[in-house]
Amino acid sequence: MKVLTVANVNPDKFGSFEKYLVEFTDFLANKGHEHEILFSSEPIAEVSHALDRVGAIVKVMPPEDGQPRLGGWTLFKLARSVNPDIVHIHFYPILCLFSFLMLFSRARLFATYHMSGAPADNGTATRVLKNIRWWLLGSAYRRIFCVSRYNREKFINDYRCPPAVAEVVYNAVNQTTFESIRAQRKNRPRDRTLPVKFISVAYLIPEKGIQDLIKACAVLQKRNLDFYLDIVGDGPYREELEQMAEACRFNGKVTFLGMRNDVPELLSQADVAVIPSVWEEAFGYTVIEAMSAGLAVIATRVGGIPEIVTHGHDGILVSKNNGEELAEAMASMIESDELCGRCSENSATSAVEKFSLRRMFEEQLEYYSFAE
Repeated sequence: MKVLTVANVNPDKFGSFEKYLVEFTDFLANKGHEHEILFSSEPIAEVSHALDRVGAIVKVMPPEDGQPRLGGWTLFKLARSVNPDIVHIHFYPILCLFSFLMLFSRARLFATYHMSGAPADNGTATRVLKNIRWWLLGSAYRRIFCVSRYNREKFINDYRCPPAVAEVVYNAVNQTTFESIRAQRKNRPRDRTLPVKFISVAYLIPEKGIQDLIKACAVLQKRNLDFYLDIVGDGPYREELEQMAEACRFNGKVTFLGMRNDVPELLSQADVAVIPSVWEEAFGYTVIEAMSAGLAVIATRVGGIPEIVTHGHDGILVSKNNGEELAEAMASMIESDELCGRCSENSATSAVEKFSLRRMFEEQLEYYSFAE
C-alpha cells in the first residue's frame, strides 16, 4: 500500500508534527507500506534527513506566483501522478476543489481535523447549506480522524457531515522518548525540601491563558508559598506577559525561557505542568507530553482536555479564566506531597496506556485497510 500525506505546513522546525511524520513513515515501512509526503514548502535539513533515514519520499509543491501553495487542481494532478492507495491530508481545507476532484480518483481520501475553538452557531438555513456543501465537496472522504470526542462533535456540527464519517483517533507521542525520564523520576523521588517546580509550555497568545497563570502565581506569593515556574514558548503576547510578571515582582520565581528544542529535558526537571487554556482545545498535545514525562497536571476544563486528564487521579481540572481557582490547585500540589506524587505516578501510567504512537498508527492503518 502506498500512502500519500499532504502536509500543508511550513516545516521550518523539527516539531511534534514533523516527528509524527518520521515515526509514521517508520511504522508503515515496518508493515511493508510506502510513504510519500507532500509539503507546501521546502523542509529544513534536519527534517529532510530524518525522513530520508526512515525511507520517506519527500516532495514539495511547486510555487505559484512565487509563493508556496497547495492549489486544488495542481494538488490533484500531483496526487494522481504519485498513484497512491491512500491520501491523508493535514492542515488543508477539508472541503475544497481538491476534495471534490478526489471523487474521480481511485485513491481513498482521509483527513485529520486539528482545529480548536468553540463549535459554530448554526441556524436552520446554515445547516441546510452546509449539508449541501458536504454532499458536493465531502463525499470522497472515507474517514475524518478527529483528535478528541470534543473535536469530533465540533467537526460534525461545523461541517454537517454524516456522523459515521468522523472517527476519534487521539493524538499521541513517542513514549520511548520519555522512558528514561519516567525511570529517573521513579528511581529518584522529588526532594521535598525543594520548592515545587511548575512548567507551562505554550504558544504565547491570550487564548493559552498564561495571564491567568501569572495571576495565580501572584496569589501563591501573597500566601508565602514556595514555588518556581518556567514558561516555555514564544508568541505575540510574550512582551505583555513579561510586563505582567515584572509588575508582580516575583524575584526570579517566574522565568520566561522562550522557544526551546529540549522540552523533554525541561519537563524532566519539573514537578507539575500547568495548562491554563481559555479556548476550547481540540486535544492538548502539551498535556500528554507532560504526562508522558510523569508530571502531575493542572489544566482547565476546556475542549478535549477532560478526556485526557482525570480529575483527582492524574491531575486537577479547574475552570478557565479563573486565577484564584488555578492558584488553589497549585497550592494543593505545593502543600500535599502525597497528591503531587500520586498524580505524577498515575499520569505516566495513563500516558503509556492511552497515548502511544503505536496505538495511534494501528488505528489509522486499520481504517485505511477497512476502507478498501
